[in-house]
Amino acid sequence: MSEIIGREYLIKALIGSGFTSDIYLVKSIVNEGIYAAKVYKSQSEYFLKEIEIMKKLSINNTPGIVHLVSYGGESIIRN
Repeated sequence: MSEIIGREYLIKALIGSGFTSDIYLVKSIVNEGIYAAKVYKSQSEYFLKEIEIMKKLSINNTPGIVHLVSYGGESIIRN
């Protein structure tokens, strides 16, 4: 059985690993979309700063930037 993260995403594969986080290929249980999920190994000030920056860039649909879809159970609504 595969692990579920964020109550919505089914982990399909580990696609990258770094010092502070792991990146997983995930599938949404809600809409069956395929996404990449960055999972921090521990929360830090960098985690919170990255979330705030990604929220701003995602809401503005900044070209060339990977969009934040959700974090910590909160969905990001894009125009």
